[in-house]
Amino acid sequence: MLLRAYPTGSASQQAYFGQPSRGSREAASRGVRVAATPDPKARSQFEVATLLAARRAEHSRTQNPIFVDNFAQRLASNVEAAPSQLPWDTVATRFLDDQLSQGIDIVNMELEEDYRQVVLLGCGMDTRPYRLMWPAGTVLYEVAPAEVHAAAVAALQAASAKVQRGCLHIRVSADLEAGDSLGEKLARAGFSGNRLSIWGLQGLTEMQLSPQLLRQLLADVADNAAFGSMVMGELPGLPLQMAEDLLAEAGMLGRVLPFGQEETSFGIWPEQPIPASQADATDGAAPAHRLLFTAQHQRLSLQQMNMFSDHVQAAEETDEDFFGNFS
Repeated sequence: MLLRAYPTGSASQQAYFGQPSRGSREAASRGVRVAATPDPKARSQFEVATLLAARRAEHSRTQNPIFVDNFAQRLASNVEAAPSQLPWDTVATRFLDDQLSQGIDIVNMELEEDYRQVVLLGCGMDTRPYRLMWPAGTVLYEVAPAEVHAAAVAALQAASAKVQRGCLHIRVSADLEAGDSLGEKLARAGFSGNRLSIWGLQGLTEMQLSPQLLRQLLADVADNAAFGSMVMGELPGLPLQMAEDLLAEAGMLGRVLPFGQEETSFGIWPEQPIPASQADATDGAAPAHRLLFTAQHQRLSLQQMNMFSDHVQAAEETDEDFFGNFS
């Protein structure tokens, strides 16, 4: 699939993301992050985390579940799942489960060393570190606000949840709704932008991120994911083509899939699947706008670019033919 990026400042982008201010453009050119304005109508990440947990718990109690989350009810507490949204989150959860499992297998074949990096964004109270099979040496970085982590730790400890032997689950405190930058926080936790990583995104729809924050989040992932890393999960209300272009703009080449298709039904979708054309609507309200995706990052991370620059400088200082020998 050929993905095309809209030219910077095009009418198509501005219609969705808005016209950037002069101050933000100048700051971006200097490499300075501009704080996004929070949406007062957006749910907090704590609300999103407990709501998604309630929906996982509800589905796990069905007769033929497509996944089982034995920890979700403790995390959800007394929050009730909205039945109308249950199929969407159920399919998104299973889709991301499968993509992460397949992705870690691919990385295992690529890497000779026993080290794996997985970054989980958006879900908040993610139980994948405990309920999916991970190879030894996997480090899972879960990004959420501190209050979400605190509640999750208490609930999971009460359930005696443990990651698999030889794996690590590291909690990284950051507020995606406030536009917190991921790079420094992940680096302090041990994440390396020089190594392949896998990124899983879920919960962005319920968080109701502004277009500016969504774009900033994908740019942040791109800045920290090494060339060849995999990014997958769910995107909120975008037209299908714009979602593809948004990923391409962030340097990610892959596929965007509407819900209810052959690969995104898992035997639980209504008999009349939502057509792809409906996911391309522009009214911004229908749940059909929720999209699934899987992509591979095609750019160097900032850490890789800095390393490359250091090598070039060192080669110039020693008058060595760096480019002729670089691989």
